[in-house]
Amino acid sequence: PSASTSPSVKSAGAVAFTDGPEHFVDDVLLRSALEYTAHIGALAILPAQTSPLARNAVLHEGDVATRLGLAPWPAASEAIAAVRSIEMARLPGCRVHLGLLSCARTVDSLRRARGEGVAVSAAVSPWHVLFDETIHLKHPYDATFRLSPPLRSSADREQLLAALMDGTLVVSSDHRPVSPVFKELEFALSEPGALSLQSALPAVASLLLELATSDEEKARVPGILAHAFARGPAAILGLPDCGHLHEGATGDV
Repeated sequence: PSASTSPSVKSAGAVAFTDGPEHFVDDVLLRSALEYTAHIGALAILPAQTSPLARNAVLHEGDVATRLGLAPWPAASEAIAAVRSIEMARLPGCRVHLGLLSCARTVDSLRRARGEGVAVSAAVSPWHVLFDETIHLKHPYDATFRLSPPLRSSADREQLLAALMDGTLVVSSDHRPVSPVFKELEFALSEPGALSLQSALPAVASLLLELATSDEEKARVPGILAHAFARGPAAILGLPDCGHLHEGATGDV
């Protein structure tokens, strides 16, 4: 859209702009898009994967993918895309939100950028803090666990969980229902995705309570959940009247 029409789109209620999971191949086009969103004070949501490296990939690149004979999905696909997006986010007035993160290296890049004052945020799916790649050895070739991005190593999961608990990451349900027609196939041919809207909150809540080793840690869980599922996402989207139950706020949390 032209600069003259963009403000009307935002004033009509659009608070964020994205091309979904599609990766911007052209850096010039991406920069132009981000300049438009910065101009109108909107958020740009970018995917955290590079298509070329993730093409035909199935499982996290590592021992599990090798043992199961499935095409590897390198963590570099995410690390490279994240650094590129973060550098673009340094444009004046730009705000960027990275789509689902899955690896520790990306979390490290995110932390450094935020520490430098870059307006960048990111989310993680509930499944990437609940499971790691070893679930594929317990349930080999079970397409229920085929996700995009894939489940990563235990070290990656630990870093994602730590970032969720300290407020660096928020949770996105990544709710992607897939018809049995496209799910009940050979693993590599199945469609990635899983139901999660109904189970994301209770699943993550159960995990955090299970990991809590003291009453003090258990007492912190509701606040962590409120930030991860409500206040944090509302703040990222620039919706100050949402995500909380203060008097006069919008009822949608």
